[in-house]
Amino acid sequence: VIEGANITASRALSASNSTKVAGKYGCLKVLGPLQSGFTTPGIPDVKTLPLTLMVPPAVIIALIAFMEGFAVAKAVERDGDPGIKANYELLGLGLANVMSGVFKGIPIAGSLSRTAVASKSGSSSTFTVLVTGLIVTVAILFLLPVFQYLPYCALASIIEVAVIGLFDAHAFRQAW
Repeated sequence: VIEGANITASRALSASNSTKVAGKYGCLKVLGPLQSGFTTPGIPDVKTLPLTLMVPPAVIIALIAFMEGFAVAKAVERDGDPGIKANYELLGLGLANVMSGVFKGIPIAGSLSRTAVASKSGSSSTFTVLVTGLIVTVAILFLLPVFQYLPYCALASIIEVAVIGLFDAHAFRQAW
């Protein structure tokens, strides 16, 4: 699966980048210009935000994000794993969202697609997370301009191939 995803991305990127079809004819939607690097960290200014209107939906979204992440973690849990602790998952998700706010990022939830890719590739340790984080950091700092001609359809196909393996038809029929 991983090899197919890499081949799909590299071929689509190469074809789109070498021909510049997307920019010239507008027939293929691509990611477009991407700026490398991180934003300057800082405390967000919340004085002008309508906090009373934002808190209830934010709590609901946070709970749904937690349940989704916890469900995915349970779905890919293997025999012999030490078990997934809900309180640690919630604490990690909360800290990640605080840091995302400091770096002017978007809200964070469990990554279904990244978890599926890691599970399909046979990763079984937290070292995988560190390696993935390092690769993402290098890509953000140095490689983002390379991906400006990557078609959305190629990106979507990589995610779909990874996530389809999480679908359990038997469990779906049983729940229905």
